[in-house]
Amino acid sequence: MSDILFFLCAIGTFYVVLEVIGFIWNKLASPRKENKPVESKYTDDEIRMAQYLEAKARSDTRYQVFRQMMHDTARKDDR
Repeated sequence: MSDILFFLCAIGTFYVVLEVIGFIWNKLASPRKENKPVESKYTDDEIRMAQYLEAKARSDTRYQVFRQMMHDTARKDDR
């Protein structure tokens, strides 16, 4: 029984030592990353244009649904 406990403790200790070595390696050996300011991919004008086009597409869709609804209503009234 004591041999099994010794073996488990040895494996646990080995695992902890490897984790500590890996942590130290990642902190010291890896190059430090400097926080660079994130540059916008798009200009303010491009963002505003995209927002306008999205709003226009939603408006056009609502208008088309309204026209279809009115057309269907008119066809039902004609019967």
